[in-house]
Amino acid sequence: MGFTRPRRPRDGTRQQQVLAMLRRQEGAAVAQIAEVTGWQAHTVRGFFTGLQKR
Repeated sequence: MGFTRPRRPRDGTRQQQVLAMLRRQEGAAVAQIAEVTGWQAHTVRGFFTGLQKR
């Protein structure tokens, strides 16, 4: 096994938009993220689950 670089989302992706929203001081609600990304609420929650696995 060699050295692997940390994962980083490509510029302009929905994933990057969500991460930026979560980093804001006020954070972001599931409904806000769903509105911005066009995702359903269950998709936003699934995205959060994927983040926990990293």
